[in-house]
Amino acid sequence: MNRVEEVAKHYNEFGGFSPFNELTFKQAAALKDVLKKQKRDLPVYVGMRNWPPFFCEIIRSTTLKKGVSG
Repeated sequence: MNRVEEVAKHYNEFGGFSPFNELTFKQAAALKDVLKKQKRDLPVYVGMRNWPPFFCEIIRSTTLKKGVSG
C-alpha cells in the first residue's frame, strides 16, 4: 500500500475527514480560556501544514500586525 492509499484508508476510518482539525481548534479554545482565567492577554493562533489556515499565512498575518518585517 502506498502513502496515498494509506492516508485514504485512515480518512475513511474516520468518516472521510480528519478529526485533528476539530481537535486542534478545541485545544486552541481551551488554551484561550486558561489564559483568560489567568488574566494573560495573549493571542492564540491555529495553523495547519496541509489545510487552511496554513502556518505560513498565520505567521505572515501575525507578524504584519505586530510590525515585524524580514
